[in-house]
Amino acid sequence: MPEIKFSCMKCGSEIEAETTLAGKVMQCPRCHNALKVPDECMVPGMVLGGYTLEKMLGQGGMGEVWLATQTSMGRKVALKILNPSLSKDKEFIKRFTNEMKMVGMLDHQGIVSAYEAGNANGFYFLATSYVDGETIASMLESGKVFKEKEALEVVKKVAEALKYAWDKYQILHRDIKPANIMIEKGGEVKLMDMGISKSLKEDVSITMTGIIVGTPYYMSPEQAKAERDIDQRADIYSLGATLYHMLTGRLPYDATSAMAILARVISEQATLVRKLNSNVSPECEMLIGKMMSKDKNQRQASWQEVIDDIEETIENDNLAAPIIPEVPENIPMKSDWLMKAGVILIIACFVIVSIALIKRGENRRAASSDIEVKDDAPGVDSEKKTDSAPVVKSKGPPRVISSRAQPSVQEQPADVVKEPKSPAVEIPDTSRKEPGKGATILSELADRGLVLSEKEIEKVAPILKDYYRDLAQLKENRSATFVEKRDKIKAIVYDTKKKVESKLSKERAAILMKYLDDERYQKVHDILAPAQMNQRRLHQRTDTPPAHATMPAPASTHGK
Repeated sequence: MPEIKFSCMKCGSEIEAETTLAGKVMQCPRCHNALKVPDECMVPGMVLGGYTLEKMLGQGGMGEVWLATQTSMGRKVALKILNPSLSKDKEFIKRFTNEMKMVGMLDHQGIVSAYEAGNANGFYFLATSYVDGETIASMLESGKVFKEKEALEVVKKVAEALKYAWDKYQILHRDIKPANIMIEKGGEVKLMDMGISKSLKEDVSITMTGIIVGTPYYMSPEQAKAERDIDQRADIYSLGATLYHMLTGRLPYDATSAMAILARVISEQATLVRKLNSNVSPECEMLIGKMMSKDKNQRQASWQEVIDDIEETIENDNLAAPIIPEVPENIPMKSDWLMKAGVILIIACFVIVSIALIKRGENRRAASSDIEVKDDAPGVDSEKKTDSAPVVKSKGPPRVISSRAQPSVQEQPADVVKEPKSPAVEIPDTSRKEPGKGATILSELADRGLVLSEKEIEKVAPILKDYYRDLAQLKENRSATFVEKRDKIKAIVYDTKKKVESKLSKERAAILMKYLDDERYQKVHDILAPAQMNQRRLHQRTDTPPAHATMPAPASTHGK
């Protein structure tokens, strides 16, 4: 008859009891302490296959995860114990056993190591290395919203681990989510729960059963439809959805049931990231959009392409804006009058700078416009026009500068020798009240602390002209798809950035590009919206959610 093994909580001795005593009270043979024999549920002190359970780390639909000590090695492990109901499913156990063999082959610093898989007392278990840290899910639950660069660095390391698993063994994870990404106290990133992964090298009758595997919130559309031919692009989608959650603090899709979530995953577009967090760069928003494309053919084709896109986004983020040093918050003031004096000084500086910018703008407009010369009324002696300088009388008629400055006929000599015509001076259009696009850009850049010289304006003007022209042409292109337009925008921005950096210093180029990034957001939305709506209508006509989806149990802090 099978026996239940557990440890006495008082003396630590190992005890064996028949299963008929489960849930009953017995006496420890060594210290005679009265204790309860564990039933089918795991309890601290219970011994399973050479592992002593210490505390539960998490619980889900597939079973429980415990912190345990491996008796033979004396080391801490994360012990994943399958739900007894699953242990009765022979097909599932066959798949579980094969997948444990695959996990045992993985040897990467970004993947939690598997030590042993086995069966003891009717329970199937998997022992993996114990990671002392915190999951991304736990951080998000506490209200943390990741900064862009921080999130991209984490996701890049996960992508590198998944690239290793796919390129070497063709292994998919199939359940990438914040709960399965752990950050150690030392800052290392670990991907957990490869236990439900699958290898395309294995028998498809075992690994591709048409059953939905994964978490609906982060599941790719092809997983939600229980398609059989999924590949690494499904994991790419899930990692993109995880990055979305990290940067916005919100799930890409949410609803009251698993079926409703899956329906939204299949047919709806997630809210744009920058609408939820304006601090996210347009490049990062486009990266997430590409990873989460409904059509897997429009996502990155490989993990290396994902890594390259992440690195490029990080590089663009570093150049997006000048670094402004943070001022420590808790600097003690010597007295209140110092604080008041500082406030007054700041206000004074602001006023002076504002006046200087306004005058500079006026001088620039005055220098760029044509000067109108107004004559006095006819019959008035020209020598009375000024007291500060002698008047030099012209031998010929004065040139006409404006229609309002016609000379008096009586003042012209009889024998006039006409001088050669000088180049005509353009009369400014005073009827135009609104400033042009160029003047608006210069004014807004000045507000950001970037005042371009005349030479700098000459250098960047053609670049900006090409930039706005290319965006306008792309907007008019009705045949391009959502992803094609998004990739074209990315190329336009990259090309413009390189050209601007060749004309301006790094700091000044960064300010100009940050201005274009902020201004471009609405343009990007206007360009992509029609293609996005067309894509959405297409999916609404062709896609329907499967009828056999189930909502998984809440994720643990150590991944299931």
